[in-house]
Amino acid sequence: MKKTLTIGLVENDLEFRGTTEVMLRNISSISKIYTWTSAEEYLREKNRPVLDIVFLDIMLPYKNGVDLAREISKENPQTNIIMLTNMNSDALIFESIKNGALGYILKSELGTLETIIQTVIEGGAVITPTIALRVFSSFRKDKSKAPEMSDRERQVLELLVR
Repeated sequence: MKKTLTIGLVENDLEFRGTTEVMLRNISSISKIYTWTSAEEYLREKNRPVLDIVFLDIMLPYKNGVDLAREISKENPQTNIIMLTNMNSDALIFESIKNGALGYILKSELGTLETIIQTVIEGGAVITPTIALRVFSSFRKDKSKAPEMSDRERQVLELLVR
């Protein structure tokens, strides 16, 4: 893992944000942690740091995390995006991945942040078991109801699930 990492967290649930910050502060490879309570607060900041990883809550108050992921991916493609959510809808999962997310983690299945961070920094992607099951199930459903993806997007998603 890289010696020192700069991590961002965009989360409007103060209790969850506080708990997550404590977990992040206990990871020795992290040198800086920045937090924002909304996409708008993140976007308003004039001198935003370049982040190694940003954790985004999907259900932010106005602009949601999925839309923010798209903007971050365009602005800083080297920033690794991990979605944190209580929502496990197929549409949100696929849209997040299309917008650059390398991780989709249910807050209830957060597990060890250090392992998640290490996996992403080393070039991998992470999804929780519940989300993996939804992805697999979506491929088994009626193709006419599945989200439209190119062959390449489908291939990347299949590799992500594996």
